[in-house]
Amino acid sequence: MKVRSLRLLLVPLALLTALLATPQAHAEDPIADSYVFEGKLDSSGVLRVTETITFSNPPSELTQRLANRAPIDRYSSCDYGISDVAVTGAEGSRPQPTGDHTVITMKPTGSEVRISYSVTEPPARKPGAPGI
Repeated sequence: MKVRSLRLLLVPLALLTALLATPQAHAEDPIADSYVFEGKLDSSGVLRVTETITFSNPPSELTQRLANRAPIDRYSSCDYGISDVAVTGAEGSRPQPTGDHTVITMKPTGSEVRISYSVTEPPARKPGAPGI
């Protein structure tokens, strides 16, 4: 149980790292005025996340990359499932798993975009298997 809790705590860290690793926008590009990340871990171990992004000048297209993998150490990592993706304040959102991320591309329709999703750990694997 302790290992599972540690892995679930790594999810927000991995998501934050992915966001911080994104290159800075150029001055002429729309820049978010605020970004709020809320995560709630329920009793079944599912992390329910809501991201709220606000803009004074919304971009014509917005792409959000969600990490599907969190490093444990330099030899192993833990894979996560991203599900129940819902987007408000944008149209045309299509979550696509690509490698170590789930990428959501959308077209904002107003000044606020809200993205919600669930993060789950895959079923238990045998010790020593990749991802453990």
